[in-house]
Amino acid sequence: MDERNARNSRASGSGRGRRSYARAEKLELLAFFGPVTRRLLTTALLFGLFLEWLLPLAQLSNYTELYRIGPVAAVIAGFLAVGLFMPPVVISFAANALVVVLSVSLIYAEHAGSPAAALLHMADAVRADAQLLAQGSLAFSGETRTLLLVSGLGMMAAAIQSLVWLRQWGLGLTGITLVYLMLLHSFLGLDVLAAVVRTLAEGLLLHGLLLAPRLERLMGAPTPVRGDHGGVLGWSARWWLGACGMTVLLLAAGGAAAYGRPSENVAAPWAQETIAWGQTHLTEEAIAAAIRERSLEAFLTSPKGGANGWTGYGFDDGELGAPIRTKQEPLFTVRAEEALYLRGESKSRYDGRGWLAEPDRLETRVIGQLDGESEAASALAGGGTGARTSGAAAADMVEIAVRALRPEPGWPLLSAGPSSTVIAMAPDGAGEEARTYRADPESGALFPAGDAAIASYTIESRVPKEDAQLLRESQVGADDPEALRRVYTALPATLPKRVTELADYAASGGGGVRYDTVKAIESFLKSTYIYTRRETDVPPAGADFVDDFLFNQKQGYCVHFATAMTVLLRAEGIPARYVKGFAPGQPASAEAQSAAEAAGLGAAGRLYTVRASDAHAWVEVYFAGVGWVAFDPTPGITAAGIEAAADARAEAGEATAAALRGPDAAAGDGAAAQGAARVAGIAARAEQWGAAMAAAARGLAREAGTLAREAAGAAAARPWAAAGLAAGALAAAVAAAAAWRGRERAAFAGALRRYGSALGAGRHVAARGHFLALADRLWRELAERCGPRPTTGTAREYAAALRLPPEDAGLLAEFVRLDEQARYAADWTRLPAADELGRLVAAIQAIGRR
Repeated sequence: MDERNARNSRASGSGRGRRSYARAEKLELLAFFGPVTRRLLTTALLFGLFLEWLLPLAQLSNYTELYRIGPVAAVIAGFLAVGLFMPPVVISFAANALVVVLSVSLIYAEHAGSPAAALLHMADAVRADAQLLAQGSLAFSGETRTLLLVSGLGMMAAAIQSLVWLRQWGLGLTGITLVYLMLLHSFLGLDVLAAVVRTLAEGLLLHGLLLAPRLERLMGAPTPVRGDHGGVLGWSARWWLGACGMTVLLLAAGGAAAYGRPSENVAAPWAQETIAWGQTHLTEEAIAAAIRERSLEAFLTSPKGGANGWTGYGFDDGELGAPIRTKQEPLFTVRAEEALYLRGESKSRYDGRGWLAEPDRLETRVIGQLDGESEAASALAGGGTGARTSGAAAADMVEIAVRALRPEPGWPLLSAGPSSTVIAMAPDGAGEEARTYRADPESGALFPAGDAAIASYTIESRVPKEDAQLLRESQVGADDPEALRRVYTALPATLPKRVTELADYAASGGGGVRYDTVKAIESFLKSTYIYTRRETDVPPAGADFVDDFLFNQKQGYCVHFATAMTVLLRAEGIPARYVKGFAPGQPASAEAQSAAEAAGLGAAGRLYTVRASDAHAWVEVYFAGVGWVAFDPTPGITAAGIEAAADARAEAGEATAAALRGPDAAAGDGAAAQGAARVAGIAARAEQWGAAMAAAARGLAREAGTLAREAAGAAAARPWAAAGLAAGALAAAVAAAAAWRGRERAAFAGALRRYGSALGAGRHVAARGHFLALADRLWRELAERCGPRPTTGTAREYAAALRLPPEDAGLLAEFVRLDEQARYAADWTRLPAADELGRLVAAIQAIGRR
């Protein structure tokens, strides 16, 4: 027992000895900073470096709410001031706690009325959060979260202050600060030049001053640089001369090396590539593939990198080709006399990968007043006033009224053509009606004058008529303005030769007449290439986007077709430009029409609902004496077709309403008419149920996918946030995808089950209704994968235009035959067996997925 006690005593003594040695070492290291002037000077330089982390946040008010840097800087200064006097631990803890409480009280004083009221409110919030924490809840209030944040910042500042004195850690902090500033500049394009110069001056001087105690620590003895007698602020005059001289010399060398070089506050190309890579690969599909296959390679090499894009108006056209997914979110309602394309912006500079941003040419105009245009701008916009006058007979004046369902700042004002005038505009909220707007006289784009979100506006546009004979005659003996030709026939020097050769081939049917050449190229693209939103990819590095679409992928969506047509036309010397905006949308219901009239959107014309899925791109071609005329090479999409479909749906709606009233509405039409009425009624109700289920599924997908879209937005604005949000985005995306696929499978299985039950019971009319509901759902799925069905064509024409392999074409032909019999035959008695129909539906669903 005595021996064991002796061992414990020796061990205890050894522990006390180690602690005593550590304290002695610490005191020895701090001996240099005994004089308060040395601690004060190094702390002041350290505080300057901390400020360089905070000051750039004032430029990030669009991305973060942490732009009131005063309270945060005060907290850091308070912690550094407490550490400056090196008090005992208990006093230090109490003083720092007081700094935290006072700073948070000042932050909330603006909302509470006074610091004292904020202090009481904060105490109540912390007490309530403590009670919730005891019950297992981590839902902290804003006051508690702010306390934790401020405490963490203060402890970090105190720790770094200790490192500066104990380990002379100044150069490392300077390097980290510079890297932080460079990341802000590279990714977000912030102006950090002044911050970099200040950081270098403060960091180099701090390092020079800390080099003296570092030498003493390494040598184990005091050095002559202390300046205890006759020095300046604790350092000898010679050391001050060397430290300041080297700082000035290094700054001067850096300034001389950078003198005369251009500086631009834009994101660096490598940072843009990093963001693009993150947006392409940090998607729910790619992450799900990596988790499913338990392989990082599956994540990096997913076939399409995931369908990261969504339909909608995009502001960056620099990198085209990524797959997109349909988003049905309503964006606008538009009142117009007829279905019209809604024009946003046009682009003129193609670089082989996409369309580059245009220089700022916006000029301010008064609402309701057509301002004069400069000669150059007028030539680029439409050929000058002479052209406008001579083409007046070939154009219609069209007025549209737009109401934003979710007003957001930054959107262009949608118009019906490049020559437009804003005649009324109202901002969102209770603000006064706007008096001015901004217009680009060259591209025809219109924007609000300020940053406010716009709730509604009315625009009058001059829309050229597509009169074939007039457009053929317009170019006879006419030359394009040189300024216009120089801009709108430009092509990158790297464009492969086979693209221009293909342009010659596609234009061969035009006979040298501009209008016929344009229509020949438009028809060539429509008939040769396949429409798809998902089975696309960004071309490999170094490849031309149009060349890759025309010769490799041979399928795409409106962006592919519009860009290809613009390039092919320019290769033929025809001025053309890429335009983006929205297709006309779908005619709104009678209730929506009444609501729009009550909201003051005007009573003339028809109301259309424009969704994110209606985002579209097309081409404008210049014709002398007429101006810019729109052409659309995307298969299956025309404004006339949408209008015709609207009329057909209106007639079908009247017939369905009569059918829903029962057999009496069809009295006198015979038994066949009564049966058709019952079938129409059943089909209408089945379609309503199917639409309700689809809407519910889409709503769930949108809600669950919100986090995924927020992650993509964070990657674009603050790329370092993408990794932190990826897990949440994955969970939401997987839930949305599972919900959508589950509902679709359940919908098909339910329709087949009901069809088989009705057929087995001999209720052919009911079975016919179930078949029609199933067919409508199957047509929608085919359109999603193989392209939209033309609104003016028949199902047979659509099936033939898909150009499927023989086996798939035969299956689709059989489905079309059954669909036609179910819809149009007066007495359809030879219905397929349930298992036979099930196999056919499964085969049709597989089309486009192989």
